[in-house]
Amino acid sequence: MVIYTHLSLMTKKPKNRQEHLRDQLSGLRTLMNLAAPFSSKAREAKADIARIQAEIDEKLKAQEVFIERYAPDGWSLFAGMATPTLFALVDPTKEEGTAILTSYHLEPDTLHALWQRLKSEKLRPWFDIYVTAMERAKAQDYISAVSLVLLIIDGIVTKLTGKHAFSGGTDAPVFDTFASGPGGIADLLRLLGQQRGSVTTDPI
Repeated sequence: MVIYTHLSLMTKKPKNRQEHLRDQLSGLRTLMNLAAPFSSKAREAKADIARIQAEIDEKLKAQEVFIERYAPDGWSLFAGMATPTLFALVDPTKEEGTAILTSYHLEPDTLHALWQRLKSEKLRPWFDIYVTAMERAKAQDYISAVSLVLLIIDGIVTKLTGKHAFSGGTDAPVFDTFASGPGGIADLLRLLGQQRGSVTTDPI
């Protein structure tokens, strides 16, 4: 899986884990179709494969909805996003889904997971800033919290790519087939890098 993830980054549109697994299951299902008339275990395996394929198709549909509906506004699809949250975004309106995403990213468990990642040696310089950003978010002081998060984003992207996240044209090296694909980090960086020639109230 690690080898596949890195190789997939070389393609224009890398397959995510679900797409890769679905392709593998299709071949396996063909084999089980041939063996099913002669083996009860093959028939059971065929049924299991069909169930897994249906689950994968459901998740791929949810990912497509996310990319189409939420990615243009800067939300990024990534492997760590909870599956129930992804499914919960399919049926609601865009406004309702945006509220779900906002709540998800402000949940203590989500914030704690990011906090743990920033404790690594490579990201440690931004750890204290993130702790302060969490405190301000909990206090509903979003003007301060958002400013601190943007500072963290710019610092980490600059360290990893040598370019500022807000300078335009930045393409971060992402070793996650979800985040590197459509609706992922690259789309977010392009959005952050949009230039404004004057003060305006038009949304980005």
